[in-house]
Amino acid sequence: EGKKTYNNGRFTTFDTPEAGLTAMTKDLTTKLKRHDGDLKKMIENYASEEDGNDTAAYLKVVQQYAGKKKVYTLSDIDNIVKGFIAMENKPEAKKYYFKILESMYNGN
Repeated sequence: EGKKTYNNGRFTTFDTPEAGLTAMTKDLTTKLKRHDGDLKKMIENYASEEDGNDTAAYLKVVQQYAGKKKVYTLSDIDNIVKGFIAMENKPEAKKYYFKILESMYNGN
């Protein structure tokens, strides 16, 4: 139904960037709730060091968008998503996804 998996089913690709961004936002929202707003634990859950990720770098980049707080809430999710996008993409792709996010947030 518009999504495919790769890397032994661990990652999903979507037919549209909007579908992927919506799924990413839902996934990060679930993880934020699961870890009671603890961004570091959320990042460790989403992009573990066991999978070869630099969680300290993730935290630093995401905090550039969401700020430094003890506890993050659902009102921070849009900025948290932007931080994850910034961490995972080259500058041109980041700009592309940010534009799509803006149109999604503004209902265009």
